[in-house]
Amino acid sequence: MRPHGTFTSVIKVWKYISTIPLVRDAVVNIFGQFMDIRLGNFDNWLIQALTERQWPTTHTFLFMCGEIGVTPLDFTMLTSLSIDRYPTQVPYDDAWSILSNARQLLPNIDSSHIKSGNVNISYLKTYLTIAADREDDITIARAFILFMIGHLWFQTANDTLLVGYLATVADLDEAAQYDWGSAILASMAHGLDTAVTTGGAITGFSQLLEYWFYEYCGVGHLIVKEEEPWLESAVSKIEDVLTAKLLSRKRMPLQVPNRNCKYYLRDRCWRQLTGEARIPLDPPLSMSPHIRPAALQKMRQAGFLDCEQLVVGEERETYASY
Repeated sequence: MRPHGTFTSVIKVWKYISTIPLVRDAVVNIFGQFMDIRLGNFDNWLIQALTERQWPTTHTFLFMCGEIGVTPLDFTMLTSLSIDRYPTQVPYDDAWSILSNARQLLPNIDSSHIKSGNVNISYLKTYLTIAADREDDITIARAFILFMIGHLWFQTANDTLLVGYLATVADLDEAAQYDWGSAILASMAHGLDTAVTTGGAITGFSQLLEYWFYEYCGVGHLIVKEEEPWLESAVSKIEDVLTAKLLSRKRMPLQVPNRNCKYYLRDRCWRQLTGEARIPLDPPLSMSPHIRPAALQKMRQAGFLDCEQLVVGEERETYASY
C-alpha cells in the first residue's frame, strides 16, 4: 500500500504554466484559492498509517482514543473547494473515448494515446509548456485540469486518466459551477477503501490527510496557508464554509463522476464535531456503492438526513468502552 500521485508535482507544473495569463485566469476561475495552497513536506508513511486505520464501511479512522473522519467542513477549510447542497454534478461521458470527439479538446491526440478508455498522464504533460510554438492557451488550461484530475484527484493506479473525464473541461465556464469538492472527497474515500480491501495503491487526494491530521493532532511540520482554529478563521463566515458546516451534520452520499458512491456518516463523527460522547448506530446494509442521479437529487432536495436520530446518548465511560 502506497500513495499514488503527488501534490508536489502538480503544483510544480502549475507554477510553470501559470505565468501564461489566460491559463492562470481560466484555472483560478474554477478552483480559486486551491491553486495558492503552500506545500509542506509530504510523509507517505503517515498516509499509509492512516489508511491502515480506515474503516471501509464508515469511511472513518479508528484510533484507540476514538473515531474521527474527514468532514465536509474539514475539506472546505483545508482546500477552499466548496461542497454544495444543490450543485451541478461533475460530468463523466464515455462518448469522449471516440477519437474525433477527444480531438476537439486535445488536438494532437491519436489512437496510440488512448488504450482501454484511458489516456496516459505523460501524454497530457506534452501540452504543458510555455514555448513559443505551444498549443493555444485554452488547450493548455484544459490539459492542466485533466492532468490535475488524473494525477491528483481521480487517478488510477497505472498513471492514466479515464477519457470520460474530458467532459469536465469541454466548457470551462460551466466547469466553475461543478461540485468539485464532493466529487474529490468521494474519490478519496473510494481510493482509501480500495487500498484497505485490496492492499493496492492508495489513490484519490490522499495528500489531504497529512494537512487534516496535522490540524487535529499536530503531527508533522507542514507549511499551511493560515494557522487558525476552524471556527475562529477569517473565512469561517463565508457562504461555502457555512454550507460545509451544515452538511457536516448530515448523513449524505458523495458521488465520484464515474458513478461510484460513498457515504459521509456524520453520526460517526459526532464527538469530533460537537464534543459530546454519543455512540453511533451501525450503518444500514442498504448503503449501495451505486446510486441513480435522480435518487441523489431527491436526497439533496430533502436536505439529506440529520444524524441526531442515529446516535445513542451515553456516559463517557460507556463511550470509552465502545
